[in-house]
Amino acid sequence: MAFESDWTGLKSEAEQDTVTSPKVGFQRRAKYLSSHDLQLRRESDPILDVLPRSFQPEYLQVRREVRQGLVAGLEKTLRWQNVTWKDQPRKMNPDFHENDLDHVLGLIKWCNLIEREYPALYAEITGEDRSVWHELLTMIIVHDVGEIGTGDVVLTNQGTLDGIRKKKLEPRWAKYALHKSLPREQAQKIIPIYNRFEVPADNDRVALIAKLMDKAQASGHVARNIIAYNLDKQDYVQFEFRNNLPITLKPGARLMELCRSEEAARQLQSFLQEHVLDHFDALEIDDIEYLRGEVRDKFPVIFGYGTNLSERDAFVISE
Repeated sequence: MAFESDWTGLKSEAEQDTVTSPKVGFQRRAKYLSSHDLQLRRESDPILDVLPRSFQPEYLQVRREVRQGLVAGLEKTLRWQNVTWKDQPRKMNPDFHENDLDHVLGLIKWCNLIEREYPALYAEITGEDRSVWHELLTMIIVHDVGEIGTGDVVLTNQGTLDGIRKKKLEPRWAKYALHKSLPREQAQKIIPIYNRFEVPADNDRVALIAKLMDKAQASGHVARNIIAYNLDKQDYVQFEFRNNLPITLKPGARLMELCRSEEAARQLQSFLQEHVLDHFDALEIDDIEYLRGEVRDKFPVIFGYGTNLSERDAFVISE
């Protein structure tokens, strides 16, 4: 049972199966995978607490032990560890700490926010089909399952040999864990949803908004808690503007191209402005205008969608 408190069985099975399971990396995390030092929540489930009521019965169909193990694994997977640039550690807000459970809970809350305050965007994504929204929530819950086995790898470290290995291992580990944890019927439903997130189809609105929210939350943290503490490292700041920010905006730009109503596009732009762009806009750096211009040129669909939106001159809203 993969998502239960004792991971020893999964570890042993995975190491025996070199074709379908991720072998590399388990030794490094063996102590974590078999530990019992975290008291599992027996009565409360933080994921259940933030899910909309309409999705709770479907979520509760997953056995309690599996849900508890998932929560425990996500909670113990720390994010933003060993953030480096050119092999040098980056300074970070000392009060900022996050694990994968915090991340998932934050994304579910964003889903609730979109449903409540961005109704045209919600309708664009779902076509008013509630089951489509439930697919998004499922996708959010499981999208970082692989990091329980590999650990989180920040963007600046993904080009290293260790980062490349972990990112390749992550989806294999996730699918193996889901397959071993869930009854066949549930696994056959959830694993394809996980795959849709990993490699979003060009017209998959659900996967695109999930990818966008995943990257947007991380980018907001990067701007507020890392870049803001490394403003003296110009090459690093430029890297984040030219690499991190475009990676975040790319699924948003494609989703905006798919929008069938201008109001949905307007609400998507508003979401991006508030939750991503304003954080970068607030950074006090000398070449901010030049970097903004580069971003605008890469994503004209975001910064000039329709007459009214182009008049807004987004991304300088704080000035």
